[in-house]
Amino acid sequence: MRQRIAEFVSSLLKQRGRPAVASGDQSLFLSGLLDSMDAMQVILFMEAEFQVDFGQTGFSLELIDSLDKMTSLAGPPETTGD
Repeated sequence: MRQRIAEFVSSLLKQRGRPAVASGDQSLFLSGLLDSMDAMQVILFMEAEFQVDFGQTGFSLELIDSLDKMTSLAGPPETTGD
């Protein structure tokens, strides 16, 4: 899950000519690395990939401002089978 989110965010950053995220808690939107158009793409990605319902949870940029926050919002960590 985290890897898919990181790859998606990295693609957005690359489109903007920005460096990759250095840490999971690095600010993406409030720092200006990504903008409101990118936020829309993240919302659509989170809804499609992880069934996050922003209509139910409400929306704030702070909810998706870092990889850590997006991963937490997406749900519990994936487990591997034995």
